[in-house]
Amino acid sequence: MVKEEIITLGNKIKTERDELQLQMHLAGMEAKNLWEKAEAKWQHWQSFRHQLEKVSDKAFDITENEYSDMADDILTMYKKIKQHLP
Repeated sequence: MVKEEIITLGNKIKTERDELQLQMHLAGMEAKNLWEKAEAKWQHWQSFRHQLEKVSDKAFDITENEYSDMADDILTMYKKIKQHLP
């Protein structure tokens, strides 16, 4: 995965997050608990993304898998949340 793909993935996650955030006021307790967990991962992921933008290409190769795993976790949580929404 190259930096451009990570930026694209980040934009996808942000879009998913924004859409879910608008629907959360109608959600049940289980969805809200999942949302809180996803938000914690989102904050960590955002911090990681900002750090990643500053690293060299050599260092980027080392962190690429961790970044992808975090993104996958967040997107999986968002899918679970959507199952609980009206």
